[in-house]
Amino acid sequence: TQSLPHLRDMPMEGLLELVQVLAEEAAVTQASFWEKLTEASKSTFQATSIKLEDNIRLAGLFTLIGAWRKEVFQALLGKVAKEVAVHWMEPSQLAEVLAIFSRAGSASRDISGLATRLFNELEERVLEDGAKFEVEEIISIVESMARFSTRDNEVILRHFGRNRLHPVLLELPGPQIAGVCHAYGALGWKHDTVFKQVINAILEEQEKLQRARLLGLMASGVKEQIKFGSSEIALVANALVNLRMYRGNNDWFRWGENYEELLDVLVRRLETSGELRTMAARPLAAASYALGRARRGSEELCSAMLARMTQLLESGKADPDNSLGVQQRFPEGPQEQLERFMHGLAMMGPTKRKEFLDTQWLREWMCLNYYTLSLADLIRINRHLVAIRCFDQPYLETFVPLYCEPDNMGQLRKSDIQELTHTYNGAKLGEEELGKHFFWAMGRQFQKQTIEGLIPGREKRRPSVQRLG
Repeated sequence: TQSLPHLRDMPMEGLLELVQVLAEEAAVTQASFWEKLTEASKSTFQATSIKLEDNIRLAGLFTLIGAWRKEVFQALLGKVAKEVAVHWMEPSQLAEVLAIFSRAGSASRDISGLATRLFNELEERVLEDGAKFEVEEIISIVESMARFSTRDNEVILRHFGRNRLHPVLLELPGPQIAGVCHAYGALGWKHDTVFKQVINAILEEQEKLQRARLLGLMASGVKEQIKFGSSEIALVANALVNLRMYRGNNDWFRWGENYEELLDVLVRRLETSGELRTMAARPLAAASYALGRARRGSEELCSAMLARMTQLLESGKADPDNSLGVQQRFPEGPQEQLERFMHGLAMMGPTKRKEFLDTQWLREWMCLNYYTLSLADLIRINRHLVAIRCFDQPYLETFVPLYCEPDNMGQLRKSDIQELTHTYNGAKLGEEELGKHFFWAMGRQFQKQTIEGLIPGREKRRPSVQRLG
């Protein structure tokens, strides 16, 4: 506060202009700076005279730069609650607020509770006047629900789906269709009719393309007319894996057979169409995971997919070529999909060992940019590198002091500790190489988490087992 005294008396309009320059033009990401700025300016944005629109804009700028300051988002939620704004704000404005809190709530535990309160109020608004929402706004809301992993979604999804979304779904552009399917997969919304229609549409389009090639009818503009490219197919396939809709056949639909055909199309497109060179991070990770679960993929394809992810990390953009055709208000970073991608890559092909992959650049990037990853993702990415045998001892030793920091060690859950144990055991690094303190600290944290799990109200004594894929 002492270093930024002029902010205490700055009007809201001036504060918004300043934050916009810092977030959009200067791209300042230093957490300590945003902490000082928030502390110095909170008397301005917390004032009761501030308009709701200004609070939304400020929270949106903080979301854009990834500055998860609880005071900023608390001020917005307080304004929304005081004015009961969920029930009267424009659908587009509500969709923006939900997008803000879905990102902030999933990135910060401090803001997660605030986001939960907001999403809990959504159902009543949807039932009141869901007919006023445009399809694009509905898709945005559904994607925000998926990003935040909301629960008890059936009423909202059923109402939006039956009345607004599903009747026009196949008329939408391919990226929007794939986005809906991907969100349904993340939410666990197993809608058989939707996925049957989408799978049939993809396979029918592929059949038409093959027929056109055989008859020599391919024109120069055919590529632009394709509705479902590799990215869209990958997102749909990944959703089917998440929903466990990729096996089994019945009289109504041959799920297993059509899924295998879908993967055949995906592999051919990735290997021959050139679409992999412009693929965005999310569908790239989806393709990796879907192919990995099926043990598909050659050495050449694995190398090409890793090269594409490397390009995205180097650019710092998840979709630099705008391959999805959708401009996101709050674009994600490519590193947000890195753990999912590496998990799939480790499973691809007939064996996990992939010494043929060149991961030197990736490991250097990890050492320089580890702070952009969540602690859980960092742990699991290194686990995958060990699984494919693409690591070295100095690299793994680099992260031990980071894990041992009290704040980080205190965040580790039992699953994180198990992953760390598998990582260093798999690399054959023990107390002699890493020291006794690391393993002692992990054991102590594991015991602490176990004891907390036995306290009533904290966690279930026997947590429910959830199958993934």
